[in-house]
Amino acid sequence: MTWPQWIRERVFDNLSYKLVALFVTLILWVTMLGRKEIVTEFDLPIQFLTSSTQVLFGEPSNQWGRVKLIGVRSSVRQFHRRDEALIVDLSRLGYGDHRVRLTKEALDLPLGLRLISIDPEEIDVRLEARLDGE
Repeated sequence: MTWPQWIRERVFDNLSYKLVALFVTLILWVTMLGRKEIVTEFDLPIQFLTSSTQVLFGEPSNQWGRVKLIGVRSSVRQFHRRDEALIVDLSRLGYGDHRVRLTKEALDLPLGLRLISIDPEEIDVRLEARLDGE
């Protein structure tokens, strides 16, 4: 077997399969090239969940949080259309002063959207016992 014949067999053997694979690869490449991720920021209200025996005393240190997100444009639009809030669950905390860390679990993010940062990262809250009349 000569060199050119060996190359010819490697290149032209199953040529139709190779062309289909090349075509599919090009389509996937062009599709993924067009899906650019964007970085955006939203100001969201912070909602506090307490148990039936707790009440939030006074105003928390912050009522709004700024989240920085990255993702494809369709996911950002989907997130923007919803009335989203940062939800902080205080029901497992005892009474008194607490510094609560805001995490990605405070958000319900659609598929294709990732959290970069939350500002503020922590919030100071004070929990008191709920009186019967409240």
